[in-house]
Amino acid sequence: MVNLNADTAARMAAATGVDDKVLASIARKLSTGQAFTPEETDSYGRFDLLLSAVLDQGYQRADQRYRNSSKLLAVPVAVGLAVLGAWAISPGPLQPLDTWRAIVGGILATPLAPVAKDVASAIQQGSKLAQAWKK
Repeated sequence: MVNLNADTAARMAAATGVDDKVLASIARKLSTGQAFTPEETDSYGRFDLLLSAVLDQGYQRADQRYRNSSKLLAVPVAVGLAVLGAWAISPGPLQPLDTWRAIVGGILATPLAPVAKDVASAIQQGSKLAQAWKK
């Protein structure tokens, strides 16, 4: 499970707000297979619920941090690709105005990419629905 034993019970109780003595008793009974008292059953249920909530919160924070860092990294990548694209199609040396246009295009492309993906998905779903109606 979550490595609940007599040694870790105090730290887990502090993290979840459950009584540490009761949780240590629960940990001992889990290892020996003894039956819980009604108080221990109640505490174990609260511990399980609170532990799930703490873990879920950690996953949510990690997911938010990942999404934010991905969005932050997307800006220089989009700008770099736009400048590289402008340089690739330029017949001669890249002019300063073209460079600035590429930079602005890359900056504008970053927030529009997820929207474009959603629009493309909506069009695809609409197309499938229209094909289903034709049948």
